[in-house]
Amino acid sequence: MRLAPLDIYNKEFPQAVIAGYRKPDVDAFLEEVARDYEALTRENIELRQQVEEMGKRLADYARLEESIRKALVMAQSTADEARASARREGELMLQEARQEAARIQEAAREQVRREEEESIRLRQQRERFILEFGGLLRTYLAALEHATKADSE
Repeated sequence: MRLAPLDIYNKEFPQAVIAGYRKPDVDAFLEEVARDYEALTRENIELRQQVEEMGKRLADYARLEESIRKALVMAQSTADEARASARREGELMLQEARQEAARIQEAAREQVRREEEESIRLRQQRERFILEFGGLLRTYLAALEHATKADSE
């Protein structure tokens, strides 16, 4: 059982019959010990309260640290998701661009093919025209020569 400062203040010693200590000196010493003991007890209580307060603050800091850790993990996860999403979106855009380029190339090839067919058709039409016109001119020339011959005779 611990002593309380009041126990020291109230402690009484029996009177020695022969050669004891002087009562005023013992009382003064007990008074001094009681005061020091009381101060130490108060300091001990204050230190325990400080330790308790520090423990609470430490727990608060631990919770704050855990919250920050969770926030960092969430931020990292969000950043990873954003990067993955951007990568997927970029790949999709690239794929769409390639498909669009292939479509444009195919349309250009088709246009070239149609233009070549039109060019061939126009050349054939020109050749047919030249042949027909040449034939017509020869016919007219022959008729003209025949008419001129007939007039001269």
